[in-house]
Amino acid sequence: QSTTTEDTLIVDNEVATASQNGDLEIIPPNGSFRDTKVGDISIASMNVLAPSYHALEQPEEEREQYAALDRQSRYVKAISMAKRTNADILCLQEVEGGNEELNELLGSCLASQEVDSTKGYDGFVFSPLLPNRKQDIVGLCVAWKTDRHRLVSCETFRRGMVVQLAEQSTGATVAIANLHLPAKPSAVEGRLRSMASAIRRIQTCEATSAKRKRSALDGLAVVLGDFNCGHNAPPVKLLKTGYSTYGSVRDRNYKAKISKRVASNMRHVFRFQDVYEGDLRYSIAPVTVSLHGRGPGSMDHILFSASGDPRQKKAGPVKQRVQSLGRRQARRDRGSSRRVVAGIPTLREEDARLRISSVLSTVTPTDVERLRLIEEGLPNEKAGFYSDHIPVGAMFVSETIEETTVDDAHHQSSSTLSLRTRNKGRDGIQNRRENHTKSIALRRRHNKVLRSIAEWLLENGATDMIRDVPLYKWKWLTGNSSSTVRLTKKMRAPDLCCVLANTLLIIEVTVSQKDPDEMYQTKVGKYQDVFDALLDSNAVKDTGIHVSPATMAVVLNGEGQLCEKSKRDLRIIVGLIPDSDPEREVEQLAEIFEDAIL
Repeated sequence: QSTTTEDTLIVDNEVATASQNGDLEIIPPNGSFRDTKVGDISIASMNVLAPSYHALEQPEEEREQYAALDRQSRYVKAISMAKRTNADILCLQEVEGGNEELNELLGSCLASQEVDSTKGYDGFVFSPLLPNRKQDIVGLCVAWKTDRHRLVSCETFRRGMVVQLAEQSTGATVAIANLHLPAKPSAVEGRLRSMASAIRRIQTCEATSAKRKRSALDGLAVVLGDFNCGHNAPPVKLLKTGYSTYGSVRDRNYKAKISKRVASNMRHVFRFQDVYEGDLRYSIAPVTVSLHGRGPGSMDHILFSASGDPRQKKAGPVKQRVQSLGRRQARRDRGSSRRVVAGIPTLREEDARLRISSVLSTVTPTDVERLRLIEEGLPNEKAGFYSDHIPVGAMFVSETIEETTVDDAHHQSSSTLSLRTRNKGRDGIQNRRENHTKSIALRRRHNKVLRSIAEWLLENGATDMIRDVPLYKWKWLTGNSSSTVRLTKKMRAPDLCCVLANTLLIIEVTVSQKDPDEMYQTKVGKYQDVFDALLDSNAVKDTGIHVSPATMAVVLNGEGQLCEKSKRDLRIIVGLIPDSDPEREVEQLAEIFEDAIL
């Protein structure tokens, strides 16, 4: 028997062991999720490469025969590769169906038991990519195990399907959108519209409005599939932020003109989170697809929202919310019921919470040979890659008070201590942990607002932008008077500095529950001595730029509301941009900041 280290494969029986990353279990490539219990769910996604598409590489007269052979060999192994994840719900793209023969083949491939005793899927639904063209055989599939889940509803649309499943034992409902967005790089608007269509259908699902049960799983909404774009592309931003910008929208080297009306219709109440958020993507899933001649990329995504949160129980068209409450008031109401601690989505109920316990990795950094094979292009049947895509997935775990004791919570890391107990007494350790968690949450809000204003400045022509860089590294404060040297030795670092319309700006951001006017004065006075040094700086004089008279402070309270003095500063900044409307721009920025906070 050939074995390797803990985070790699046991070659003989293809069983993989998982490594622990804090509270998150990392499932290595070709690995499997554990069997779930009541209140848990594992979901995986994979593009299996349709034989009809794979045959396009062959001469035209040989394509039909090649596809028929490919359908009985590589295609079956690709589906088996996806099944090996042992996910409760399996979402596939580029499967073939639509007629009796292909449906029977797909059903038998899904239902068959694997050699490693992985149970098959005896329930599935299929939809062609373009539902109005029934003759199309390539489409999407969602499969499940009927002893765990039952089908509640299924709605298909162009390049997507939204399936609602219920847990057999508890009735907890989950809404899953399986998508295969347009592959043409220039189809920026097409990908956005398909994503918006999926979100609208999720909003109408019973899962987003059902009465909450004991399981935190109830009301989970998941959007996944082959997006044919990166994790920072407009469709993903639409999921995360709840809106799309209008005007010129860029995706890689391509642009699309999105009207204000179209962008307004795309707004939604969800705030989806990426399963592979931040450094996790770069460390365990930097590549999910690799095409011959085009190289590797990351185009398969899984995003989720705890849509059973009370702020989303009335999810519906945004227009209705605007008419009844006003857009800003609606956001404030939603924000008042949100609890986000240390980046983990926490439902409002005190006795239930949802977290990610496991994720599938697509690469092992130490497996150089696997990385080389992927970079050369897929599929590679000899090496065990039966599709040009690699499975991605996650397991969601529901926790309740009855299942977690005080002693258990004591041994969890600070990121999981948001689970509340009935023990009202809190010792010093618990208080420190709670304060640490709150501090992390405030820092995340601060960074979101800072990122938003940085992106807005760059879109409006800002240059020489630096963020959180100590003064001693500033090119504007080098080689000058003794006062400048004294400043640079203080190791202070303003939040943001940039040049906009030939004017040097320093911007400070704060999110606090303290008195806004007091915080504003603190931020403005913090770097006043820096402005005196900048006015004497030879670097500033040589470039001929102007220096703003004082720090521009963006001060928000816990509900995401800007103080009046900050609005005045923002109007000054917007006034530097030619042909701008300061009042309208500041209003839009206030909405963006409030969305980031809430």
